[in-house]
Amino acid sequence: MSANVQVCWEKFASYRDVEAHPVPMRGEVCHLTAEEATRRCDENTIGVVAVLGSTFDGSCAALDRGQREQGWDIPVRVDGASAPFCDPELEWDFTLPRVASTNTSGHEWAVPPRPRVGAVARRRRPARRTGLRGHLPGGQMPTFALTFSRPGAQVAAQYHNFLRLGRDGYRRVQQYCRYVARALAALGPFRLITDGRQLPVFAFTLADSEERYSVFDVSAALRERGWLVPGRPAAR
Repeated sequence: MSANVQVCWEKFASYRDVEAHPVPMRGEVCHLTAEEATRRCDENTIGVVAVLGSTFDGSCAALDRGQREQGWDIPVRVDGASAPFCDPELEWDFTLPRVASTNTSGHEWAVPPRPRVGAVARRRRPARRTGLRGHLPGGQMPTFALTFSRPGAQVAAQYHNFLRLGRDGYRRVQQYCRYVARALAALGPFRLITDGRQLPVFAFTLADSEERYSVFDVSAALRERGWLVPGRPAAR
């Protein structure tokens, strides 16, 4: 997994006693390349985590090559984000044989129910290790969730959104978010790292000539207006 994956993957590795191998980002490269993913795999690798839009660019093909050359059959888990609605021509799901499961979070679709809810789709019922499974109290209901019991209101709210918006509705929402991101990316004396062309978000650093303030000053000023925009040190 790349070093910029969501913190839930760190929690998963910690709770389930899995040895994580985060791949650091360097310079302007803010995604997990196919070559880096394959180079860091070995016979003990149980999977590659790819976040579509920032950390996925064809690792499946590279892993296919690794299987032919080394005999490693390594599945890929893809965080789908907004791709199904904005880029229908992109191959990212079960059309790629190596993709074993996909997931997405409701908040990535711009109209999340509260509290947040996500979904997971698997290609087939996997032969899971029993030790990874938990059971909810009072019944024979296995779960792989890290937070166990949750209220059901968010499921009903998400179902309502599915029926109300449909695929075309979600596509309009995501396309508008992408339009807003690209418009905002054109503002300010910034040097863009991403411009909203993929995920409907963008990342920037300051222009090389700017020395009076830092991205952390920009973050602090935006926070005064109610906007929570994280500032992070440059990848090296």
